[in-house]
Amino acid sequence: PIPPHGPRGNKRQGRNELMAALRLPSLLLFLAPLASGRPTRGGKGLRAEPVRDDLYECPWREAAYRHAGYLQPWLLADTGKMRMLFDALQLETLCNHTFPDRMTDSGKGTVGDESAAADEPCTFFVSPDGSDSATGSRDDPVATLGEGLKRTRACKGKDKGAGGIIVLTEGTHFLAQTLALDSRDSGLRITSEGPGAVLSGAVSLGKLGWKPYRDGIFVASVAEAPSLPKGIRALHVEGRRATRARFPNADPELDLFPMGYISDDTSWGLPLWHGEQCDTFTFCGPSTTKEMVNVTENGAWKGMFQNYSMGFGGSCLRFSPPESPFCSDVFYTQRMLPEMHVRSPSSIFADAGLLPNYPYKQPVGAQIHTWKPGHWFSWMFEVNGTIEGPELDDWLVLDGYSNVVGQIEPRGYADLVRYLGDFNTSDGCWAEFNDTAEQYGCKSWSWYSPEVEDWGSGCYCHYDYWWNPVKVEGAVSGFPPGKKPDQLTFGAGGHQGAEGEDYAGEWWIENVFEELDAPNEYFYDEEEQLLYFYYNSSDGSPPPSAPDSITVPTLVQLIQIVGDPGAPVSDIVIDNLEFTGTRPTYLEGHGIPSGGDWALQRTGAIFLEGTENVVIANNTFRRLESNAVMVSGYNRGTNITRNEFAWLGMNAVALWGRIKGNDGTGGEQPRFVNFESNLCYEVGLWQKQSSCYFQALSAQNRISGNIAFNIPRAAVNFNDGFGGGNEMNDNLLFNTCRESSDHGAFNSWDRLPYVTKVRDGTPSTVPGNNNMHHNFIVANYMADGGCFDNDDGSSYYIMHHNFCIYGGHKVDFDGHNKVSYASIHVYPQAYFPGCLVVSCQTLPPVNFGETYKDNVCILAEQGATYLELDQTNISNTSEYKNRLIMNNNTIYIPGGASKASVLGDNGENITLATWKKMGNEPDTTVIDGKPSPSELMGWGEAMLRRQE
Repeated sequence: PIPPHGPRGNKRQGRNELMAALRLPSLLLFLAPLASGRPTRGGKGLRAEPVRDDLYECPWREAAYRHAGYLQPWLLADTGKMRMLFDALQLETLCNHTFPDRMTDSGKGTVGDESAAADEPCTFFVSPDGSDSATGSRDDPVATLGEGLKRTRACKGKDKGAGGIIVLTEGTHFLAQTLALDSRDSGLRITSEGPGAVLSGAVSLGKLGWKPYRDGIFVASVAEAPSLPKGIRALHVEGRRATRARFPNADPELDLFPMGYISDDTSWGLPLWHGEQCDTFTFCGPSTTKEMVNVTENGAWKGMFQNYSMGFGGSCLRFSPPESPFCSDVFYTQRMLPEMHVRSPSSIFADAGLLPNYPYKQPVGAQIHTWKPGHWFSWMFEVNGTIEGPELDDWLVLDGYSNVVGQIEPRGYADLVRYLGDFNTSDGCWAEFNDTAEQYGCKSWSWYSPEVEDWGSGCYCHYDYWWNPVKVEGAVSGFPPGKKPDQLTFGAGGHQGAEGEDYAGEWWIENVFEELDAPNEYFYDEEEQLLYFYYNSSDGSPPPSAPDSITVPTLVQLIQIVGDPGAPVSDIVIDNLEFTGTRPTYLEGHGIPSGGDWALQRTGAIFLEGTENVVIANNTFRRLESNAVMVSGYNRGTNITRNEFAWLGMNAVALWGRIKGNDGTGGEQPRFVNFESNLCYEVGLWQKQSSCYFQALSAQNRISGNIAFNIPRAAVNFNDGFGGGNEMNDNLLFNTCRESSDHGAFNSWDRLPYVTKVRDGTPSTVPGNNNMHHNFIVANYMADGGCFDNDDGSSYYIMHHNFCIYGGHKVDFDGHNKVSYASIHVYPQAYFPGCLVVSCQTLPPVNFGETYKDNVCILAEQGATYLELDQTNISNTSEYKNRLIMNNNTIYIPGGASKASVLGDNGENITLATWKKMGNEPDTTVIDGKPSPSELMGWGEAMLRRQE
């Protein structure tokens, strides 16, 4: 207990004696859920929430439902899929519709031919009930996909004109190892004769002898089961995910943040480098900037991202390869430490107050899942040790030491330390701590005598249990009595995102036997080879024991197609299959693809590198614990069409090229990939920074006709600008950013300049334009970046004929050369409300400006912001003339032009009427009121269907 006002129990002792008693390294207190390190408008605080009334809420949902059937008309015949879309849009709960209300129409095209493979030369059939000594005919199939591949290779050697076909029959085909295809297999097709052919990377545990354990929990020995070298990181029971024993209880397929997370104040161990605490204001580990390229050239302007740099070693040793721009001391210097440098907490402090079943008999091997503060991405850590927290009977006070060194500037602000005021004595600081500890949640105090330069008389409190004071002449630190929490130290993990932070956000723990207390949970005792499962049966019957009913996802890659740019594998077709059963890999190696926020694994259930014209079509990717498709390095003309991606642990499709330094002219990147007409939902169950489509170091791709929803972060993400030249059109995106923030339905970054020949055939850091058009995007949930979140330097985007609900035109951190035209923006926001928002930067120079013209923008209420130009003096036209092109827009707002705001630097706020009187936007029309819902949806649908 903290004593009342005034110092008590003034027990002083040496630092070594103190540290031996405490054994508590630095830890950090999680402060505010969803707190972001993103700079906010000067003095204006947090970003404003968008206004969302009921006028258009149900109409856009109805329109999205209709548009889904238009984009993918084959869904109209699938009651299950249409019901899923109906429920995702909450048409019953919010809009009082009853399924199947007829809100759909005939669609934009016809259903393609999905017929099974006909008998052709070099066709071989594979059945789970077959035999590898069989002929491989339809009536005499072989048993394994590997044997089928041997047969096609041998046959193709005899029949030079045959590509070869492997046909999988209905049933689950378990792969013992990855099917590796190379240039010998060019022209091969792997398909099925109909639905129900499943390719699994799991191991069947066979028939298990379940025995009752307690309270609905059963136990079975798996000692006779196949080898499980990775343990049981995931378990599927009759095709469904089981949940590893966890606290708080939650079903990852059904429950969203904050359900299943501990949001109570938690203390985290500061990042460590070889056992030494890292300073908040310096890099964590001695990384080296070895690559630094100034790319200044005629016709290019990159603002703060003019230079290409890369850091090696230090904290980047956690990555593979051990490099990242976030370990460079010259990268992104206008953003602050620690969030823009690689680092992560080293431990967590746990007690029964946070974990009711604590202490645990065996915490080693437990895994912590947590958000990075700001909900940019999730970290995962594996516990590798425990330090028991001591119980202190009295205050511990040290003369000549401070507990806040390296964590706050004199009388400044920091996430973990609070300045309490100036006091002439340490007793005065101590008393202030006692008076305010409960109010602020402080755990210790530090004071500087008046003689200490800059810091004199300052009193500070620390928000967590961290106690690792540094010797400072004239300082005094105090740590209160009481029982201190245990420390769970981390081994693997902390490498699942590009940036870092000293502490973490909300969290949960799994793989702990004491937390096995809810239906569908399991725990595997690896030492005893016992599997415990809480089976949810009404009659007390044991879990299923039929062969193949209990499986353990084991493989990472199911099909690997690898060639060489000089001799690529070509024209392989993979279609009409279901893929499942890859293992969780979030604790395994990650790399940094480029300058965006992502860390990524170069793996996938289907892995491509060195290929041309590969087709992946009409497949289902379901309950894969990691990435579904990875397109790595050199690939040309990959066609990923009409697939379904659902209930994935990580990403649906990721493209990741290779370069030398910042030179992308060698062409070892995915180019001309067509990602079209796919249905994608419920991805990122484990790694929250996951998307339906991701690309890094890739260019000239097409994302078209896809439907993506129920995503924890952005549905589509470009990690860099690279060569540009991409087209994104006719997609439907909604229910994105359901668990994260500081993001949009589409997200991009452009923090590093790359040299390519995409724009005009000559080497340049100026990329081709990205053409984004005819998309229906809804920035609901926490997609506060809007429809197109062009973040941190994103440039060269042409955005037109898009129907954006809750999204406007965004510019920040030296973004430039973006154009929005002929689009409809409804109740717009782009971090801050407004049709066009420029934040955290001045306008780009002449010839690199932003354009907003010929758009319809609907503002929700009087006083709403039409335009914000942060850091621009709007009374001085020379600051925006020819740097901002705006005209011929149609603005709807109740009250007309005098009720819409234009915001500038230093609190400038004028009306849209005044803005126009200054000679700006002479052809822009402002209408008092709003269009009716039917009128607005009619405009949107006509535009999207090219019926204008």
